[in-house]
Amino acid sequence: MAGTRINSRSRLKRDATIGGTCSFLGFHGLDGTNMSEYQFIDFVAINSPVSDQDLEYMTRQSTRAEITKWRFTNEYHFGDFHGNVTEMLRRGYDMHLHFADFGIRKIMIRLPLGLPYGKSVFARYAVLDFLTWEKDKRGKGGVLTIEPEADAGTFDYLEDVESYLDRLVPLREMLIRGDLRPLFLAWLVCSYDEDAIVPPIPAGLDQLTDPLQALAEFYEIPDKLIATAAADDLPTPSLVDTNKLVTQWIAKQKKADLQDIVTEFMSDDPSGVRSRIIAGITHAQDVPPWPTVDTSLTLGELRTRAGLS
Repeated sequence: MAGTRINSRSRLKRDATIGGTCSFLGFHGLDGTNMSEYQFIDFVAINSPVSDQDLEYMTRQSTRAEITKWRFTNEYHFGDFHGNVTEMLRRGYDMHLHFADFGIRKIMIRLPLGLPYGKSVFARYAVLDFLTWEKDKRGKGGVLTIEPEADAGTFDYLEDVESYLDRLVPLREMLIRGDLRPLFLAWLVCSYDEDAIVPPIPAGLDQLTDPLQALAEFYEIPDKLIATAAADDLPTPSLVDTNKLVTQWIAKQKKADLQDIVTEFMSDDPSGVRSRIIAGITHAQDVPPWPTVDTSLTLGELRTRAGLS
């Protein structure tokens, strides 16, 4: 028997401050009056700026956006963004946020060296069409996308949307280190099947850092739901000291290779060289599995325990 689908995630939404329906021509109130829609597009480069060549590509994606080597932002009251988001992430920007007051809340994160855990681990959290990993055709990299099903009444109006991507930036480093908490929170908001088994609950869910809190706020994940899932959780594991990893890595390098790295640092893009080396060092280590607790609860049962059903 197929699982029960939560229609437009209505059981996760709060009372919308603006009721209405979305049409091809724009956003309309319940009384049929035309209301101005609002969309916000944001990209950010984290460790290194976009190259001059790729910046030319970025400028071709929009004639109205504010574009630098570190940031690309645009807002629309009518119309849409038609740029190639995935390609923009492959060409230099590391994270993307898309907000629309008719329901769109999308986050995309570029991981140049791929996920630090196997496909079987990610499969436990993936939700078809809504929480996905798209691997590059070449190389190890890919893009993680979080885009829950939603419509104009699913979420409340979000204040200060322009500030959210900056708060969410550390999620990328957390994912690179193998932290499963961002994926679990994403599953909570993207899963629509009440009969779906809750994936392994990651350690530290009861201690949300600011980027995790920002993720929960952006998608309006109820505090009660997170707290209930974390009731029997494990403490947050100790993080590996990056400086220690670098010291160990340097000790293993040949003198000639280190001289080449110094030469690279004298180039026009030293931050890009640093970013590539740090990412390589991190991925060269054996990332310890993030501790989790298995559960046999379904999403519906978890929501009932949280008093949300």
